[in-house]
Amino acid sequence: MKFQEVNALLPTRILDIGGQNQDRISLREFPTGSHGQYAALSHCWGTKQTFITSSTNLEDRKKSIDFNELPQTFRDAVSVSRSLGINYLWIDSLCIIQNDIDDWKRESIKMEQVYSDATLVISASRATSDSTGFLNPRRTDEIISISYSKGEKMSTLYLQQALQPFDSTDPLKSEPLNQRGWALQERYLPRRTLYFGSHQTFWNCQTLSRSEDGRILQRPWFDFQELILPANENPGTTWASSEQLMLYQPWYNMIDIYMGCGLTYESDRLPAIAGLAKSLWLKSQDSYLAGLWRGGLLAGLLWRRYKLGALHRLAAFRAPSWSWASVDGEIEFRVYAWFNKFPYGIKYFASLQDVQIDVDNGPFGTVSGGWLSIDAPIFPIVGSRGPFSVSNFSELLYGVPGKVTISSWCAYHGVFDWLLLVKVPENDVLIAGSFDFPEDHEYTTTGSLFAVFLAGVCHPPHFRHASSNEGLFGLIVKKHEDENVFSRVGMLHGKFMAEDRSHSDEEMFTQYRSWRRQDYLSSTSKIESQTSWCDISLHEKERRVSILR
Repeated sequence: MKFQEVNALLPTRILDIGGQNQDRISLREFPTGSHGQYAALSHCWGTKQTFITSSTNLEDRKKSIDFNELPQTFRDAVSVSRSLGINYLWIDSLCIIQNDIDDWKRESIKMEQVYSDATLVISASRATSDSTGFLNPRRTDEIISISYSKGEKMSTLYLQQALQPFDSTDPLKSEPLNQRGWALQERYLPRRTLYFGSHQTFWNCQTLSRSEDGRILQRPWFDFQELILPANENPGTTWASSEQLMLYQPWYNMIDIYMGCGLTYESDRLPAIAGLAKSLWLKSQDSYLAGLWRGGLLAGLLWRRYKLGALHRLAAFRAPSWSWASVDGEIEFRVYAWFNKFPYGIKYFASLQDVQIDVDNGPFGTVSGGWLSIDAPIFPIVGSRGPFSVSNFSELLYGVPGKVTISSWCAYHGVFDWLLLVKVPENDVLIAGSFDFPEDHEYTTTGSLFAVFLAGVCHPPHFRHASSNEGLFGLIVKKHEDENVFSRVGMLHGKFMAEDRSHSDEEMFTQYRSWRRQDYLSSTSKIESQTSWCDISLHEKERRVSILR
């Protein structure tokens, strides 16, 4: 198997592995601007990394590395590269000086080029660590032969169970490597990848995805072209059509997946996708803002914890509070949830005034600070009803012995587990919301929480009231001591509803939930008869330029 000659820049350091039947390997530093072919390894490091390059052994690595001293995953990668006639191999833990933070910062932002320019990326998908290896034997099922004869003619049919029943959209979804944060961009960026899975091997390039058992997948999974951003950075100020809104959906869907992946160091959350962000920026020139894009910023601010999961507060600063990168845990971007793909687009109440991100080593390096200024309707939060959880609505739990399933309605309201009382000029109204961290609810009694409304569902052009999934989107923010300076503590999504103080908290929430459910299932005429919903225009109400940090 030979590859077309690739005139690619070689990385700063690379392993010279020579040809087959050679044990001598060395770490080489070529002059800047050197070109050639090389393979790159994508792998799980595991819990202990004993074979790395450090400042103390760098010179020894340049002289010689014994093949037999390499961890099994590295030996397997060398064997695959040599068998394909590729004499150079890039492995991050050997080609980046691991105890030199400056070298790590310089080299980590070059990941986009390393994986994009590699002749081949070898993905050790099945290996849980560097010591595991990925060429070891796999379980194969028995082959059954069935003979059939008719006269002098005889035929034999051979049957074997399929190597792996898999989801064609991502057949490697359950593999160990797919659970690691750094590996995500290593799947989007390469021009061609050879994946070594637990059951079979997969090939993926820009034109074809095929499995070892002969199945041709419908299209390459983790398709980089789907992430390509529009060539502008002008977020809508009043309205975004459904088509405009969806331009950024692939990026934020990718972040949904990424936030479910693990990282050894929590500080790596943004650096681990810096190469992918850089590659997209080169094609769009849209401004990259701590994991969000300026052209899709307002929708990108509307993330929340995913279903019944929990978010974790970080000990050290990683990103401004409005960025998803400021937390750990599974999230979703609310505007892009399946029942919010609005055919008429959304209207914006907010407009971006200015934004600043403080970054080390260029726009894709480590974030050290930042803020954004938005002009948006803002109202004080003066009270709350709740909290509410699954236990409040046991009728929505169903299942079979040994397995309990939570219905989608319960999961939806299990996340928006508060009714927050917002003081608007006409009256006080309730809207559903959730806090990123439950303890932040205590601020509802201090007068320091505010509701900032960013967007709402557009009304269809032929009648006044929106159909089924009408709603407002906003943030719960906490005021700092400085005037008009806030930090994010949660998210709002729902419709305004008048408060009935004669009802208990649970009765009020049950009513809110049931009416929202009716909205999803009812006709427009029935929605218009629901007088307890409050139709309050937010375009000119209590606007304020606020700073979010």
